[in-house]
Order: sequence, then structure tokens, then C-alpha cells
Amino acid sequence: IRIRIVQSVMRGATYADAAVAFGVSTAVVQKFMALFRSGGVDALRMTPTEAQTRVSGEALRIGR
Repeated sequence: IRIRIVQSVMRGATYADAAVAFGVSTAVVQKFMALFRSGGVDALRMTPTEAQTRVSGEALRIGR
């Protein structure tokens, strides 16, 4: 989703439009754009810490 958000903005969507389209806040769009500008596509990949947090959060929602 990070790459798709960046692609959307690169194609001319505003941060607000991209945020609505992908169900995130404008702050998230700003963060992904900053990551992309600083390190390209590689910077958009999830770090192991982010991946662990995401899995833990999903497990909590489904009651594990």
C-alpha cells in the first residue's frame, strides 16, 4: 500500500485525496512521501519492527 500511495501522489493526487482513497491520514501520506524522497522504494519497505507490531495488532483484534 505504501508504494501505491506514493504512486498516487506522483500521478497528481493531493495528500488529502490519497489519504481518503487509501483510508489513511494525511500524516501517513506525508510520512510515506518523505521516506520515498529520502530512500526511494527501498525506504518504503516495512522494517522488522513495523512488521512485528502489525502482526501483534492483528492478533489482538482477532483475540489471540
